[in-house]
Amino acid sequence: MASKAVAAVMFTNGIDPRDPTIHFNSEGDTCYIHFKSLDVAVRAAELAARMIRDPQSIIDMIAIAREQGFEE
Repeated sequence: MASKAVAAVMFTNGIDPRDPTIHFNSEGDTCYIHFKSLDVAVRAAELAARMIRDPQSIIDMIAIAREQGFEE
């Protein structure tokens, strides 16, 4: 679920998590995301860090992930 919440926070901040230059590869409790662009990677990391410090934001992003079909 962690990668889906990160996808949602990216989506809500103008980064398309379905972009073919972004690859999610998460297993168990890990969240690996591979980026072709360092700028996008840094922005996504900043957004994810901000999200994980706010429990309500995590809940909100899970809801958005479900609405957007980020859950596979």
